[in-house]
Amino acid sequence: ENHKSVDVVIIGAGAAGLQCASDLLLSHDDSSKSGDDSIEKPSFMILEARDRVGGRILTATETAQELTKNSRVSFPRDLGAAWVHGTGLPTGDEEDQNPIMRLLEKTTPEGQSVEDFHLSPAFSGNGWTRPDTILHKADRIALFRNGKRIQNDSQDTIDAIKRHYRIQNKIAEHSNHLFEIGEGMQTVITSVAQVRSMVSATVSTEDDDSSSLTDDLVPFYAFMSENWNGLPENDIQVNFVTLPEKPME
Repeated sequence: ENHKSVDVVIIGAGAAGLQCASDLLLSHDDSSKSGDDSIEKPSFMILEARDRVGGRILTATETAQELTKNSRVSFPRDLGAAWVHGTGLPTGDEEDQNPIMRLLEKTTPEGQSVEDFHLSPAFSGNGWTRPDTILHKADRIALFRNGKRIQNDSQDTIDAIKRHYRIQNKIAEHSNHLFEIGEGMQTVITSVAQVRSMVSATVSTEDDDSSSLTDDLVPFYAFMSENWNGLPENDIQVNFVTLPEKPME
């Protein structure tokens, strides 16, 4: 029943809400520093339904049984906002930069780069196009299916990687062909998903004894690649795709 009057009501204490509150405070501070005392400090209220701030950004601490030792280990697990898309290359326009990168810049020691101090990218570009490096050889990720861990050196995994690269190469060849005959972005709208569906059917018939695990892994690689891009392949238009890197031995 007690009503409080404020200038601004911010709905949600997620990244956008907190940034909005920060901007309100900073805008007043900037005005005061410039000598303009006529602008009053805005009052605001943040309404959040949860009992925490952060919105979709949440890091939880979990425990798990070690595979080789009879003990449990604790580890942080991102339950949301695990990927920061678009690091924001210098373009001369600060508005083009990812706001998370701007926040990281403020906490980076002078003389050091944001990438070296905060970010340690394992790969440049979409690492999920090379699952043998980011998934099956980096020793960073344990992949399970039906409660059983998938072995990186199993024949099913090797077959899945080989099929994945055959599909990737055929997509690149088809895309380059469209570009060469002038039917890339100019005249024909063809999505990566359309091309993948077409070439996957052909490649799958080339495998005589493919297992169900192999059949599951190959589309999983494509799904993870979509997540990295931040767009479904139905929304990515084929125009010119370079041949992917060769798989590791």
